[in-house]
Amino acid sequence: MARLGAGDTAALDVLYCRYRGMVRAALLRFAQEITVDEADELTQDVFLTVALMAPKYQRQLRFRAWLYSISTRKARTWRRNTWLHRRILRTHGAACSGTAHSPRLSLAGQIATRDQVVKALERLPVSQREVLWLFAVEGFTGDEISKILGIRPKTVWTRLHRARQTVTEDLTPLGVPHLDRKKP
Repeated sequence: MARLGAGDTAALDVLYCRYRGMVRAALLRFAQEITVDEADELTQDVFLTVALMAPKYQRQLRFRAWLYSISTRKARTWRRNTWLHRRILRTHGAACSGTAHSPRLSLAGQIATRDQVVKALERLPVSQREVLWLFAVEGFTGDEISKILGIRPKTVWTRLHRARQTVTEDLTPLGVPHLDRKKP
């Protein structure tokens, strides 16, 4: 890490070769819905974060534990940012293509799914829709959304919870399982 912090990019290659299996396993463990390709991409993202943080790295934890903590945070962020997309694809992919987890929908299936989701989102109050959009699509954290909208963080989580509840209730007759999560 000292070499990487000093700008030696060859050190990143050494770290990547040594720890990529551990990082990938952590990502697959904490984000079980992730595909192999997404896990590979996220593994690279973890190591880009390591490279960016290398100059600030302080040996408070063993490197392996520090790297594992970055991996778990990346996995949680991925799950938080993709929950709506995964739920809709899982359910509507199965309904439209006849397979349990088909990521490929027919054009008619894609249009039908999009229309159903758009209708569910349109029924949300604007305040809930904007929080859901900022969180699920734009990837902002609760604190960032709080600052963007000028509301308290608790209000962000309440609106997000209610938006998720409403959207999944609207889509439940179509086979989407109910999501009852307060905070991601």
